[in-house]
Amino acid sequence: MPKVLTDPKTSILAAARAELSEKGGNGLNIRCVAKRAGVSIGSVYNYYPDKMHLLVALFLEEWTIVYSGLEKEIEAGVALDKFLNDVRQAITDFENDHKDAFFSMNGEPSRMKEGHKIFRSAIAALIQKEVAVLGISPSGDLINASAEIVIRAAIEEGLNADTMLNLAQQALTGGNK
Repeated sequence: MPKVLTDPKTSILAAARAELSEKGGNGLNIRCVAKRAGVSIGSVYNYYPDKMHLLVALFLEEWTIVYSGLEKEIEAGVALDKFLNDVRQAITDFENDHKDAFFSMNGEPSRMKEGHKIFRSAIAALIQKEVAVLGISPSGDLINASAEIVIRAAIEEGLNADTMLNLAQQALTGGNK
């Protein structure tokens, strides 16, 4: 009798997370994920059409936890400069934790670009919440530009992160700290 999983998507993600942890992004294999999850390879493909989609799902799941922590800072009324630095650090840590997986996705530039847009939107939403709590009303363009600056400060080597974060803060506050 075939075994029935009550939540195959959760089982697939758990198996993929374990495989990623053990083998890295380049070693992640759909066949191994399916075997570990106790599902057919076709079942994995029903949820995730390829390895890239599976990795993105894992990243989004983990980023949701990071995002939640940053939202708690907003609720606590943390200062804008500290908040921007904490967002930058969260991005840097996230990237460092998943560098291997990010490199394994490099062959998919259009998907990476789309993923970057989604990520920038999530950072912009956090910044929007923070400035609203602080009673600041920058334009949407300034919020999006500031999100991009914070991301660049986190991932681009050779940039002075403090200078970049100061630039983002000035854009958001109109030069007033």
